[in-house]
Amino acid sequence: MHFGLEVTLSPPSVLAKLSVLAGLALAASACGSSPPASGSPDAGAPGAETGAPDAAATPDGDSTEPPDARGAPDAGTACAPSPGVSASPSSIADAVALMNDLLAQGRSQVTIACFVESLARPLGVLAVNSVLSAQPADGPHNPRVFLFSRNLVLSVVPAGRASSLLELAEYVSPVRSIKAEIAFPRVAPLSLTSTFNRIVGTGGTVCGACHRDEVAADNVDGLNAFVSNVLRPRDADEVPLSSVQAEAAACDHAAEPERCAIFDAILAHGSMQRQTFSPDAPTIYD
Repeated sequence: MHFGLEVTLSPPSVLAKLSVLAGLALAASACGSSPPASGSPDAGAPGAETGAPDAAATPDGDSTEPPDARGAPDAGTACAPSPGVSASPSSIADAVALMNDLLAQGRSQVTIACFVESLARPLGVLAVNSVLSAQPADGPHNPRVFLFSRNLVLSVVPAGRASSLLELAEYVSPVRSIKAEIAFPRVAPLSLTSTFNRIVGTGGTVCGACHRDEVAADNVDGLNAFVSNVLRPRDADEVPLSSVQAEAAACDHAAEPERCAIFDAILAHGSMQRQTFSPDAPTIYD
């Protein structure tokens, strides 16, 4: 079921008191913005820490150690799924299957840009300059970009401390979602378990402080998967798609190749349309 919505922006909400903002900022250091609720609701899944990917293999198989003898395709090879693998993931499991397929094609690594490029178009998109998140925007020039693919919302940031992370949120209702996180680049196959373990905390996930009413997911047996409330960005934080396109056009590929690659992956591979989160989902200020 796709919960996406296309809505008109409402007037920006009044800022909370400074004391409240300070407390929220501290809480945000341990959780990401919430997943999408309705076709466009809060799409970004909360993340764990926003540092670089782990350098060594972990017990659950989330490894960034390169496998033996893997020949990368030619540099000009497009990032696209193999036959039978969906380019329109509707679940976290679908996204993991797509990432692993891109790696199995012979690449030495799969970057966030390659993964985003592989997604089928049209895609829903919403860019925001939000900082109260485990995947914060790096200013309006490097907004957090939510991508809406059926029942799944993914989020990326072109530059900054969170640019190595892909956050995922799988809707179970317009205002509730399962969160997960993948660190890039990927040089070894990824397990579904590892996407949940990256954000596990005491009795739940590190996202639960901001994404309230967290409970174990009913339909994900044996994994540390949790459902919690979706948080939608404030209307005042939205960055127009035209501004994102301008940043992409002005990007210096020689000076900022990774940043430019993410912009290109988002915008240069098919049509995009603005989507938003469910108006029934709260913001982090509510």
